[in-house]
Amino acid sequence: MCSVSKLQQFLRLTDQKQSHALIDAINVPNLYARLEALDSPFVSLLNGWSSTSYLRVAPFLVKIDGVCPRLELLIEDAASAGAMVWLESNHTIERIRSRLFKFYYWRHGRHHVYARIADAMYFSSFMKVLNEDQAKLLGTVAPRFLVPSGDNSIEFFQYDDALCRFVNKEAEIV
Repeated sequence: MCSVSKLQQFLRLTDQKQSHALIDAINVPNLYARLEALDSPFVSLLNGWSSTSYLRVAPFLVKIDGVCPRLELLIEDAASAGAMVWLESNHTIERIRSRLFKFYYWRHGRHHVYARIADAMYFSSFMKVLNEDQAKLLGTVAPRFLVPSGDNSIEFFQYDDALCRFVNKEAEIV
């Protein structure tokens, strides 16, 4: 019996629509080098000088263009470590990066705050406390998020235009 990889499961759950993975470099060793070895486009959520200075800790957005063994292993490692959020979006990778950056980095005076939005547990909690404006800002660029958890379940967050919020449900990975 042939087992189905987590990458293939996520693709099936998003009906083969354009997908991206937001991966946390803090919990995935050598993430940048592993991304460079792929043929898939990727970008750090950071920009400017910080994008090269913080490669080992930055979250990366990866466009999923197909299935290959290296990508399958990366998705498996990231999902198992709770270091990945899967999202569905028809927008360009740069537009998605720009929108996610608004939730990743805050500045107040001389204080800078970086949120761990690529961490599955943080992201799941974050999605449950968004206000209407935040949900709309995120939902217009990525209407569906899948958040894997360590117990082989996935939380689905689907943006609902009428409610101006994300609706949550949970499913088990087969």
